[in-house]
Amino acid sequence: MATSSRGIVGPLERAAEPLAAPRVPKGRRVTDGMRRLVTAPPARAWDLVLHEPEPAEAPPAALVISWRDPDGHRGRGTLGGLPAAARQAPLRVWTPAVETLLTRVAWPGRSRAKLVQALPFLLEEQLLMEPEQLNFTHQPTAAGIMVAVTSAERLGAWRAAFAQAGLAASFCPLTLGLPFVQGQWTCRFADGQWAVRTGPYGGFGAMGRASAPPAPFLQALAEAATAGEAPAQIRLCDGDEALRALLEARLGVRVILDDNPVGAVGTLPFRLGETKGAMAASALTALRSLRPALIVAALGLCFSFAAMMAQWAHLGAAHGRLRQAQAQIFAQNFPDVPVLNPARQMQSETQALLARTGGADGFLALLGRAAPALKPLGTAGLLGLRYAPGVLRVQVQVADFGALTALEHALAARGLVVAAHHVMSRRNAVRAQLAVRRQSA
Repeated sequence: MATSSRGIVGPLERAAEPLAAPRVPKGRRVTDGMRRLVTAPPARAWDLVLHEPEPAEAPPAALVISWRDPDGHRGRGTLGGLPAAARQAPLRVWTPAVETLLTRVAWPGRSRAKLVQALPFLLEEQLLMEPEQLNFTHQPTAAGIMVAVTSAERLGAWRAAFAQAGLAASFCPLTLGLPFVQGQWTCRFADGQWAVRTGPYGGFGAMGRASAPPAPFLQALAEAATAGEAPAQIRLCDGDEALRALLEARLGVRVILDDNPVGAVGTLPFRLGETKGAMAASALTALRSLRPALIVAALGLCFSFAAMMAQWAHLGAAHGRLRQAQAQIFAQNFPDVPVLNPARQMQSETQALLARTGGADGFLALLGRAAPALKPLGTAGLLGLRYAPGVLRVQVQVADFGALTALEHALAARGLVVAAHHVMSRRNAVRAQLAVRRQSA
């Protein structure tokens, strides 16, 4: 029986032919721009290091930056002198380390809205500014909620400067742009600032000199050693052999040079002012497949909501009666104080009475002891006072670390035990929170 070669070879020949171009609807034409949009690879990001921490003091185009392109070529100049190729690429801007506080909080809940409301209270003892003046960026990790706190005014000025220059950029603290190796720290000195990375999302910045590590660096290293978490070695970025030898001698830890540039970390760990949590397309697809179940769940929630509203109305009436009773009790015990929030006012007034009779550990006793040492600070140096049972927390601003040490010695000479927390160095001043308590007999 003869077999036709056409019936066997024909399909194979057709399979070997190149694929035909997709059909374009009549009346439409594939342009060169459309082809480039489909075939062009995604633009690679440029890394920019911001050297001017206060953009409000200069025109946006005059901000001093250094840059590194995707091929490793570097340059330095003003924002207005940024190469034309960078203006068409994604920009990652590494902001001064001293301008952002990196910390971690424990949050048992899942509601992101409640977390945003709770962050100022969870970080109350670490903040040197009012919460309304700060920007909180948070990100959940296996180690807890990592938080970056930056001045809202400063972040807004950076964004405005780049926007006026016609540039779109993402901002991240320079601390997290340093290379990180588990069990090691990484540091960098430039423009009178030290940046130290201590973990995947941890680190700090401090003003100082290249001739000596700043006090926060030494304090963090001592605390890590006490907790058994001292780094095996410290990596120095953008440094030379002289600075490496100096650090190794001053810190007592092995220091090695690291040739990796700032930004050689892959994706940004943080984007200041942005919070992760956007829903992916795959998640939306999964939700569509669950639509019938979601409808049933929604009906159940509606019935539950109606029952809850009825119970809420009942509880609201009971709350009104209790509040009225609290107001009457508060007015009877504190007749000279206007009634605004009787429960909170009762607690506050009671604590105030207890503090006045707290003996040697009371507010007045501690303040009386500390007043002679605090008096030279004046109104400019004494930023705030806060009292907890047995502890007076004093927020101060002094000229330098030497003045801070002198203040601690003066308080100790008054028979007080002093512990410095949340020390932050600025250009011309040092801010700190001192926990002052009476020295035990």
